[in-house]
Amino acid sequence: MRTPFSRRSAKRADVGKARMATERSVRISTLLVILCSLLFLYGVNQTVQGNIPLNRAIPAAVLLLFFIGLFGWGVYHAKGGKT
Repeated sequence: MRTPFSRRSAKRADVGKARMATERSVRISTLLVILCSLLFLYGVNQTVQGNIPLNRAIPAAVLLLFFIGLFGWGVYHAKGGKT
């Protein structure tokens, strides 16, 4: 059930504020993709050198790849990607 207040606030939506919020979220998501990618590459490097055991590296890599995909998908769709 909608209240009259929610309808009035929806009409007052400012396009400029919405655009700024979208740009900010794209910027933050892009930084998170870069951070997760660097952490993934660092983990691969340390695993190859033998500093991180493989049984700990695989779950961490799966988690980082999940976040890379999640944030990358968000950036893609926020920039107007199809699908």
